[in-house]
Amino acid sequence: MWISSLFIVGMLAGASHPQTASAAGRAAGAALSIPLFLIATMASIILTSLGILPRTKKPDRH
Repeated sequence: MWISSLFIVGMLAGASHPQTASAAGRAAGAALSIPLFLIATMASIILTSLGILPRTKKPDRH
């Protein structure tokens, strides 16, 4: 999720500034890498604790 988010951010930054696509993608990635990483980590923790992610559902005890 984190890597794909950074790819999309870089792609959109490059598309909005085609003359300086490389620099725009790098700047957007540098500015958003930590917030996107924290969001992905929190989403993983929350979805795991809720049992939504594959193989994280707790077995029923009878």
